[in-house]
Amino acid sequence: MKGSTQMGLCLGITGFGFCYLYDFNTVLWHKKWLQMFFFIGNLFIIAGSLCILIPAWISTHIHVRFFVSAILSVLFLMLLIYTLFFAIPFDTTYIHENTLRNAYTDGVYALCRHPAVLWFTGLYFSLWLMVLTTEAVITFLIYILMDILYIILQERFIFFKTFKNYSEYQMNTPFLIPTINSIKKCVHTMTKVSS
Repeated sequence: MKGSTQMGLCLGITGFGFCYLYDFNTVLWHKKWLQMFFFIGNLFIIAGSLCILIPAWISTHIHVRFFVSAILSVLFLMLLIYTLFFAIPFDTTYIHENTLRNAYTDGVYALCRHPAVLWFTGLYFSLWLMVLTTEAVITFLIYILMDILYIILQERFIFFKTFKNYSEYQMNTPFLIPTINSIKKCVHTMTKVSS
């Protein structure tokens, strides 16, 4: 395994570790200084991704697949950023997250309970398509598995203690794979907000 691949794996795994600690902090420790761990974790994941991508980009020939994959990557990245930081109330989610509150259930969060995982998976699949290296597929599959582990942790230990309406949300919204009804609800609530 190349040094850049090892570095990418280490940084990404460390980044997810920071994210896990951030979530545990919201229900166990309530330390203000740990609230920044989600953002630090994301920076580590980005750095790990760049360790894999930059060497591959240098040696990749630019062709149609590269451009199509780049466009898909940007699309999924925009959806991911929107879902994590703009589709939900930022203040109560990331600043005052220790207070018991209602889970946001409209828009993309009507699609499924963890839409960010869909966009994260799409993003890393698109990034892999850009370079088609073994190092990228191994690293990005580990990232995706760690993201799925993250939402399982949230489902089992975190969200019942942070959201008053989480049981109801579970009954009305699919875990990860959208259904016809959840897609309709997502479209309906998003068009209602925009009108």
